[in-house]
Amino acid sequence: MAITGVSLGAILLILIFVTYSNIFKSKPVVIEKASVPVVPVNTRFSLQVSASKKRSGAISELNRLKKKHADAYLIKPGRKGGWYKIYVGKFATQQEAKKKGAELRKAKVIRDFFVVNYKGQDK
Repeated sequence: MAITGVSLGAILLILIFVTYSNIFKSKPVVIEKASVPVVPVNTRFSLQVSASKKRSGAISELNRLKKKHADAYLIKPGRKGGWYKIYVGKFATQQEAKKKGAELRKAKVIRDFFVVNYKGQDK
């Protein structure tokens, strides 16, 4: 029985595939867990506790918070007709900010809050 070119090619392909079949098998990828949580260096958070269209109302609220020893600061509106916003604190993580917000709300220093990216100036 004579081997034709087509069958010889098929036999060679089978031999190559069987010999190198380990190359074609997929292996599970092992993902190593980071040993230390990765936190961006410059990320800071604050609590936004108030917003007012009127400067006088914002100043009044700011003074009230400062009398209660809250680390409050005011950011003026970026455009005409914008809002005066009052923030409290500077926190490294959102969890720290939420914890402080809950404490201030429980002590009735603030009514409500939400966590935002820090907008104040670094001291």
